[in-house]
Amino acid sequence: MVRGLRDLGLIFSVVLAGCGSGGGNQALGPNTSTTFAPTTFKVGGQVEGLSSGTVTLQLNGANDLALTSNGGFTFPPLLNPGTSYAVSMLTPPGSPQQCTVNNATGTIPVGGVRNVTITCGCQTSFSPAATINGKITFDHVPHNSSTNGLNYAATQPWPARGVNVQAINSANGTLITCTNTDASGNYSLSVPQNTNMQIRVLAEMVQQGNTSWAYRVIDNTAGSAQWSIQSSSLNSGTSSQVLNLNAASGWGRTSYTAPRSAAPFAILDDVYTAISMISASAPNTAFPGLSLNWSPNNVPASGNLPGQIGTTYYFDSNIYILGAADTDTDEYDDHVIIHEFGHYVEDLFSRSDSIGGSHSGGLRLDMRVAFSEGWGNAFSGMATNDPVYIDSSGTGQGAGFSFSVENNSVTNPGWYSEGSVQSILYDLYDSTNDGVDTISLGFTPIFTVLTTQQKTTPAFTSLFTFITALKANYATDPTSLAAINALVNNQNVVSNPIDSYGITETNSGGLGTNALPIYTPISVGGNISSLCTTNPTPGAYNLLGNWRYLRLIVNSPGAHTITVSGDSLSDPDIYLHQNGRIVAQAENTGTSDSLPYTFSSGEYIIEVDDYNLISPQPTRSGTSCLSININ
Repeated sequence: MVRGLRDLGLIFSVVLAGCGSGGGNQALGPNTSTTFAPTTFKVGGQVEGLSSGTVTLQLNGANDLALTSNGGFTFPPLLNPGTSYAVSMLTPPGSPQQCTVNNATGTIPVGGVRNVTITCGCQTSFSPAATINGKITFDHVPHNSSTNGLNYAATQPWPARGVNVQAINSANGTLITCTNTDASGNYSLSVPQNTNMQIRVLAEMVQQGNTSWAYRVIDNTAGSAQWSIQSSSLNSGTSSQVLNLNAASGWGRTSYTAPRSAAPFAILDDVYTAISMISASAPNTAFPGLSLNWSPNNVPASGNLPGQIGTTYYFDSNIYILGAADTDTDEYDDHVIIHEFGHYVEDLFSRSDSIGGSHSGGLRLDMRVAFSEGWGNAFSGMATNDPVYIDSSGTGQGAGFSFSVENNSVTNPGWYSEGSVQSILYDLYDSTNDGVDTISLGFTPIFTVLTTQQKTTPAFTSLFTFITALKANYATDPTSLAAINALVNNQNVVSNPIDSYGITETNSGGLGTNALPIYTPISVGGNISSLCTTNPTPGAYNLLGNWRYLRLIVNSPGAHTITVSGDSLSDPDIYLHQNGRIVAQAENTGTSDSLPYTFSSGEYIIEVDDYNLISPQPTRSGTSCLSININ
């Protein structure tokens, strides 16, 4: 039997909060033997706010691409890394739509380009003109403090911030003009006089200019239909009139009895909160496009039917959000939504090497998973300025769980713990000193590390890479360095000294040499006689000790073969990484596997496992020791 470990996609059930993982890493699934990463890549992104007409794009002055709807796009040509690209608009969609191209130029990175965003707005000049203005709100449902469920009795109208308000022709539905609400939910439209129209509010935020973004909430169970609310027909008259609209929750006394119109706008409000924090630290940011997929039919079950999404998760410029009433709905779970937005930030602003999978604050996790999930939890606390993470569920959405991302008393603390990661990151950010926390850096230094050193590290992204970079940025500030060390040391992680590879780390999580050293050095012509993997939890694949890492520095380019062998019960696999990206892999069956590769000079990480130990139906348990050589 042949099988692969990296092809199912990063969608799994979780222990605490529904979530998947930032882009492009492994999961368990069918195999394709030995494979090599592509050497040429595509340019693509998202179109948002396009309500009518066709926008035609070009790549490097050619390769015309006509687009008539919102969503993702890619140009067909494959380009070499290091070459320049420029996306331009050959023809706009025409009145009243006007579009701009964001993140339009650059150099092709390994992996390609996914963050080009086409944002479309409206022309707003009419003569003679009338005015329609008002306020757009949505029903916000808070949590109760006793069960962590939703408290419908405390529902209040909240402003729908930054959403797209349109005037459409009542007769044919064509777009007349549009605008965005302000931070208080207010809008004002200049429209032609004496025209029959309706006011439509899209669950969409599109902003053009130096600081731009494009986010929309769509129904993934209905052909990606756009969620919206709409007024009855009215005549614009000759002067001005007020029209307020509210998206209702749909809740009756004991159940949902009407359309849940507020849900998409509640989701967008969390996105508005998150981007406001980032924009304050990084002005003039062009945010890559993102689709948020919500439906009342999205259930916590995995399958091929529409809505069987398994859990709330992020994947490849999309967030999928549970909406199953009386089971698990996440539209009012602010921390859950912002946690997933944190994975989007990792994926498209920074880098995540997470392999996904089930996780919780008390598990000893693969360090890549621990950092990614700890970051998502901490970010949800930072953006909301509330460390208490709540996730509602159950009959009538009346139950749930909560935990504090600021809690320093973590079960199984260490570099492999998302609980430790979230505690450290949140304490670095917040202005409240508690326990050993004496530092208040705010968000900007954290975001700076994520978007610079963490993005380019040759090591796997982890607490080690983050703290090493943060300390380097405060190298001349002994007070801050001491405070950082105190936070990290308090979570059973060696912080002084520390490096990106955790060379000085002594906490093995109880696994001894099955976890330490974190990276085993190897060279061309070298041999490691025994490197052991372990799995105390049958069927798990993302825990501490499931995977082992080797650090290889190649000084001279050339062709070499990595060979991994085990005992008669083993089935080893090999993954070769460079700067977090898999460049080649071997997943053949048998007690040994080989991976030939033509190396350039530089640093590589080799990742090995025993598939029979971590597969969904493992055929062995305990420990598997492998030998590795490179010739």
